[in-house]
Amino acid sequence: MEPEFIGESFFITYKEREYSCRAIKANDRMLYQIKFNGSTLYLTKSINQHRLPFWTSVPQDIKIISIVTELGRQIEKHFN
Repeated sequence: MEPEFIGESFFITYKEREYSCRAIKANDRMLYQIKFNGSTLYLTKSINQHRLPFWTSVPQDIKIISIVTELGRQIEKHFN
């Protein structure tokens, strides 16, 4: 199944800079494509072993977990 863009692009703010974000549905999962500092970063919300939701990057990278968490908060803020 081909990935499908959902809705329009929007912007989120991180450290006083705006970044373009776009929702993508792929394999029944929502991903958020963010143009971040010259690269493309993909975020998704997952559930850990304790059934708590958290934001993660695809692929996962422990070095940017705090950035991913804040970007995820900004995505949620955009939709609320």
